[in-house]
Amino acid sequence: MKMIKMKYISLLVLAFIFAFTVKAYAYDSLVNQCFSRIDSQSYMSAKKLGLMAVESNYKSFNARLCLGEANENLGNYKVAISEFSFAVPAANNKTRKMLVYNWLGSAYHNIGNQKEAFKYDSMSLALARRANDTSLESNDLNNIGTIYLSEGRYAKSLHYYEESLPLHVTASGLAVTYGNIGVAYYGMGNCPEAIKYQTKALNLLNSDKNKNGGDYYVTAVNLINLGGDNICTKNYSRANIDITEGLTMVKKIGAKKWIATGYRYLGRLYRNEGNNKKSLFYYRKAHKMYRVIGSSGRAHDTLMMINKIKENR
Repeated sequence: MKMIKMKYISLLVLAFIFAFTVKAYAYDSLVNQCFSRIDSQSYMSAKKLGLMAVESNYKSFNARLCLGEANENLGNYKVAISEFSFAVPAANNKTRKMLVYNWLGSAYHNIGNQKEAFKYDSMSLALARRANDTSLESNDLNNIGTIYLSEGRYAKSLHYYEESLPLHVTASGLAVTYGNIGVAYYGMGNCPEAIKYQTKALNLLNSDKNKNGGDYYVTAVNLINLGGDNICTKNYSRANIDITEGLTMVKKIGAKKWIATGYRYLGRLYRNEGNNKKSLFYYRKAHKMYRVIGSSGRAHDTLMMINKIKENR
């Protein structure tokens, strides 16, 4: 009887170990698939896998990070902040810390909280420099430059963008910085220089596409920004082509921030052409999208433009 009982207990232990091993394997598979979808820019699929990974291990750093990244790229910034914040206690080494701080900085910037964005980007930058991680350092410098850009401090933003240029290790990273420099010049009213840098970014991405497949997301963003620059130089037909192409691309990804930006630029384009009906249509779509993603500053600015057009009709 005693031997039977011991055998029964042994079987239970083996069953428990087997179940635990299967669960651990399933979790690892979900996390790996989630990051794989992030790399391929299939963000909706990554979000689903990230949710499943979190359900499997809710304290996991990697599960929270991947789910946060998916939501960040989809424009669900408040959800992303929540996921990254859950990941912070599990960031048990400097590499994890500098990575999650970088993402928190980006997410806070996108909801207009520049104070928190600067705090996290600065923390990530300090760790990246100590670790000699030039790739993340360049990313942090770009993020800080974009904070200054949003505040209208264009010379300061250019300083950070130019500092990041020699640190990039990928074509897409370099293209992002060229694009950001273009946005800074646009803010300064130098539209020809803005077009020069957005075009430089797109040429680099097209060249990389032939070699490595390119970066669909960054290409779409640069096209939308180039369209905005062409509005500035009154090249409306070219602007419409660029914005529409970029907008079609970001809709496929589901990147709400850039969908809203594309709508806003189309609103501006039609307003400049004197077509207030179409302008209002796109500004309203942009306003709705900005409210969805929690970008209160952009939502306010877009609503002001809507009211201005309605008053002048």
